[in-house]
Amino acid sequence: MMATRRLRYWAALLAGLILCTACGSASDTPASVQQLGTQQAADAIARGVTTIDVRSEAEWAAGHVAGAQHVPVDAMSSTLPQLKLDPDAPVLLYCAAGGRASRAAETLRAAGFSRISVLKPGGFDTLRAAGVKTQQPGAGTPPN
Repeated sequence: MMATRRLRYWAALLAGLILCTACGSASDTPASVQQLGTQQAADAIARGVTTIDVRSEAEWAAGHVAGAQHVPVDAMSSTLPQLKLDPDAPVLLYCAAGGRASRAAETLRAAGFSRISVLKPGGFDTLRAAGVKTQQPGAGTPPN
Protein backbone atom coordinates (compact mmCIF):
# COMPACT_ATOMS: atom_id res chain seq x y z
CA MET A 1 0.00 0.00 0.00
CA MET A 2 2.79 2.41 0.94
CA ALA A 3 4.74 1.47 -2.19
CA THR A 4 1.69 2.24 -4.33
CA ARG A 5 1.36 5.68 -2.75
CA ARG A 6 5.04 6.38 -3.32
CA LEU A 7 4.77 5.27 -6.94
CA ARG A 8 1.75 7.54 -7.48
CA TYR A 9 3.57 10.41 -5.78
CA TRP A 10 6.63 10.06 -8.00
CA ALA A 11 4.52 9.60 -11.14
CA ALA A 12 2.56 12.76 -10.33
CA LEU A 13 5.75 14.65 -9.56
CA LEU A 14 7.33 13.57 -12.84
CA ALA A 15 4.19 14.50 -14.76
CA GLY A 16 4.16 17.90 -13.07
CA LEU A 17 7.77 18.50 -14.04
CA ILE A 18 7.03 17.55 -17.63
CA LEU A 19 4.04 19.90 -17.70
CA CYS A 20 6.03 22.73 -16.13
CA THR A 21 8.71 22.46 -18.77
CA ALA A 22 5.99 22.63 -21.42
CA CYS A 23 4.56 25.89 -19.99
CA GLY A 24 4.99 29.04 -21.96
CA SER A 25 3.85 30.95 -24.99
CA ALA A 26 1.66 29.86 -27.87
CA SER A 27 4.74 28.81 -29.83
CA ASP A 28 5.44 26.01 -27.35
CA THR A 29 3.30 23.42 -29.14
CA PRO A 30 5.41 20.28 -29.65
CA ALA A 31 6.56 19.84 -33.24
CA SER A 32 4.77 16.48 -33.54
CA VAL A 33 1.43 18.10 -32.66
CA GLN A 34 -0.72 19.62 -35.40
CA GLN A 35 -2.08 23.12 -34.77
CA LEU A 36 -5.58 23.64 -36.16
CA GLY A 37 -7.34 26.91 -36.77
CA THR A 38 -10.92 27.37 -35.66
CA GLN A 39 -12.55 26.18 -38.88
CA GLN A 40 -10.26 23.14 -39.17
CA ALA A 41 -11.06 22.21 -35.55
CA ALA A 42 -14.79 22.75 -36.15
CA ASP A 43 -14.62 20.44 -39.17
CA ALA A 44 -12.76 17.79 -37.16
CA ILE A 45 -15.38 17.98 -34.39
CA ALA A 46 -18.16 17.62 -36.98
CA ARG A 47 -16.40 14.46 -38.25
CA GLY A 48 -16.49 13.04 -34.70
CA VAL A 49 -12.87 13.39 -33.61
CA THR A 50 -12.27 12.63 -29.93
CA THR A 51 -12.35 16.07 -28.35
CA ILE A 52 -10.89 16.89 -24.94
CA ASP A 53 -11.47 20.15 -23.07
CA VAL A 54 -8.48 20.79 -20.80
CA ARG A 55 -9.84 23.93 -19.12
CA SER A 56 -10.70 24.29 -15.44
CA GLU A 57 -13.86 22.91 -13.85
CA ALA A 58 -15.38 26.42 -13.69
CA GLU A 59 -14.68 27.03 -17.40
CA TRP A 60 -16.17 23.63 -18.29
CA ALA A 61 -19.29 24.38 -16.21
CA ALA A 62 -19.78 27.67 -18.05
CA GLY A 63 -20.02 25.78 -21.35
CA HIS A 64 -18.11 23.33 -23.50
CA VAL A 65 -18.17 21.61 -26.87
CA ALA A 66 -21.03 19.10 -26.98
CA GLY A 67 -19.65 15.58 -26.69
CA ALA A 68 -16.23 16.67 -25.46
CA GLN A 69 -14.53 14.92 -22.57
CA HIS A 70 -13.32 17.07 -19.70
CA VAL A 71 -9.80 16.51 -18.40
CA PRO A 72 -8.23 19.57 -16.76
CA VAL A 73 -4.64 19.94 -17.95
CA ASP A 74 -3.25 19.39 -14.46
CA ALA A 75 -5.08 16.05 -14.24
CA MET A 76 -4.14 14.77 -17.70
CA SER A 77 -1.35 12.44 -16.56
CA SER A 78 -3.34 10.84 -13.78
CA THR A 79 -6.60 10.61 -15.77
CA LEU A 80 -5.20 9.37 -19.06
CA PRO A 81 -5.30 5.63 -18.20
CA GLN A 82 -9.01 5.84 -17.30
CA LEU A 83 -9.92 7.49 -20.62
CA LYS A 84 -9.12 4.28 -22.52
CA LEU A 85 -8.28 6.19 -25.69
CA ASP A 86 -6.68 4.62 -28.74
CA PRO A 87 -3.22 6.21 -29.02
CA ASP A 88 -3.39 5.84 -32.82
CA ALA A 89 -6.76 7.61 -33.16
CA PRO A 90 -6.96 11.37 -33.71
CA VAL A 91 -7.48 13.55 -30.62
CA LEU A 92 -8.30 17.27 -30.56
CA LEU A 93 -7.43 19.30 -27.47
CA TYR A 94 -8.76 22.76 -26.71
CA CYS A 95 -8.67 25.28 -23.88
CA ALA A 96 -9.27 29.04 -23.85
CA ALA A 97 -6.31 30.20 -25.95
CA GLY A 98 -4.06 27.22 -26.76
CA GLY A 99 -1.43 27.22 -24.00
CA ARG A 100 -2.97 24.56 -21.76
CA ALA A 101 -3.95 22.45 -24.76
CA SER A 102 -0.30 22.50 -25.86
CA ARG A 103 0.79 21.34 -22.41
CA ALA A 104 -1.77 18.52 -22.50
CA ALA A 105 -0.59 17.59 -26.00
CA GLU A 106 2.93 17.09 -24.66
CA THR A 107 1.55 14.70 -22.04
CA LEU A 108 -0.30 12.72 -24.72
CA ARG A 109 2.74 12.67 -26.99
CA ALA A 110 4.90 11.38 -24.14
CA ALA A 111 2.30 8.65 -23.55
CA GLY A 112 2.62 7.45 -27.14
CA PHE A 113 -0.26 9.25 -28.86
CA SER A 114 0.57 9.98 -32.48
CA ARG A 115 -2.37 11.94 -33.94
CA ILE A 116 -2.75 14.94 -31.65
CA SER A 117 -4.22 18.27 -32.72
CA VAL A 118 -4.48 21.48 -30.73
CA LEU A 119 -6.85 24.37 -31.43
CA LYS A 120 -4.44 27.26 -31.75
CA PRO A 121 -4.80 30.13 -32.08
CA GLY A 122 -8.21 30.18 -30.51
CA GLY A 123 -10.14 28.28 -27.93
CA PHE A 124 -13.63 27.49 -26.75
CA ASP A 125 -14.99 30.96 -27.48
CA THR A 126 -13.80 30.84 -31.10
CA LEU A 127 -15.40 27.41 -31.57
CA ARG A 128 -18.70 28.66 -30.15
CA ALA A 129 -18.54 31.75 -32.38
CA ALA A 130 -17.95 29.45 -35.38
CA GLY A 131 -21.20 27.63 -34.62
CA VAL A 132 -19.83 24.46 -33.03
CA LYS A 133 -22.54 22.87 -30.88
CA THR A 134 -21.97 23.58 -27.19
CA GLN A 135 -23.62 22.65 -23.93
CA GLN A 136 -23.52 23.23 -20.19
CA PRO A 137 -23.44 20.36 -17.67
CA GLY A 138 -26.93 19.56 -16.47
CA ALA A 139 -28.56 21.73 -19.12
CA GLY A 140 -31.35 19.96 -20.95
CA THR A 141 -30.83 21.77 -24.23
CA PRO A 142 -27.49 22.86 -25.66
CA PRO A 143 -27.16 26.66 -26.13
CA ASN A 144 -26.58 26.34 -29.91
